[in-house]
Amino acid sequence: MSLFKNKYRIESFRLPFYDYSVPGYYFITICTKSRVFYFGNIMDGKLILSREGLIVKRNLQIFKKNFSNIDLDAFIVMPNHVHMILIIEKQISCGALINQGSTQRKAYKLRIINNPMLLPVISLGYIMRLFKAKSSFLIRKKNKNFCWQTLYHEHIVRNESELNRIREYIQNNPKN
Repeated sequence: MSLFKNKYRIESFRLPFYDYSVPGYYFITICTKSRVFYFGNIMDGKLILSREGLIVKRNLQIFKKNFSNIDLDAFIVMPNHVHMILIIEKQISCGALINQGSTQRKAYKLRIINNPMLLPVISLGYIMRLFKAKSSFLIRKKNKNFCWQTLYHEHIVRNESELNRIREYIQNNPKN
């Protein structure tokens, strides 16, 4: 073990040894770089989405079409971040994803260079990478300055009361 910390390495917020490909509910927050308001504004407690915000919202709504093993329980696009509850319904191998064909072709159309054969299963990180990449690709056609924050925050939802509290938080976020 080295005595010196690598000052360029960003420490992970993920739970060590947790398998983020197992079925479950995950509360995700993704922010724009420097918290820039790309996705719209809030006026009188109501969210008014910009065209960038509408692109992100549309991408969230088509999650189910891109992955047969995930669903979206609740989400909100805020001016500078996105909250969502992502459900991984079943563990799926990358080999099965390749056999689905359409998702793989969509990923390559976005110029995401990654060999899915190196990944044993589709994980939360993989799903977030594809979502952020697709959103960035589409938004940058109109706004070349757009950029996501490097990481995202996730929280494993452990029980139904926590799930209901998070749903309420998402629903009331624009008012707050």
